Amino acid sequence: MIPFIYAHPVVIAVQQTGTTVLVKHAVCNDQRLMGMYDNSRGQDELIICVANNPTKHSINETIKHEGWHVVQACNKGEPVLSKAAAYKDATAQDFKDLSLYEPHDHHGELEARNVARLLSDNMIVRAIKKVCR
Repeated sequence: MIPFIYAHPVVIAVQQTGTTVLVKHAVCNDQRLMGMYDNSRGQDELIICVANNPTKHSINETIKHEGWHVVQACNKGEPVLSKAAAYKDATAQDFKDLSLYEPHDHHGELEARNVARLLSDNMIVRAIKKVCR
């Protein structure tokens, strides 16, 4: 499963921005965590918690979701889409999961969830290359 991750086009594009991609990290001990992007405290890491993702599809969605957080970071830490667009396509589960995040993160989190669901790998790669140039 790990070679699939490093061959994923979104992962390759993320690495080209200088972000480190990890498939093992202490944060993955929290079995609820599928992945995360951390650009705080001097870090620039996208983490995929392979053992916490039950399927290849889940891993792909996590890569796309976390890859979009890289786009947001390149966009001065701001969501790319309007708040209305991010909320419009959100699912009931998305809104339920927002309780895990601080209110100021809701817009960006919903945007990343929608992007993972609705955009192709190639569309996300193009966004990474455009916004993170």
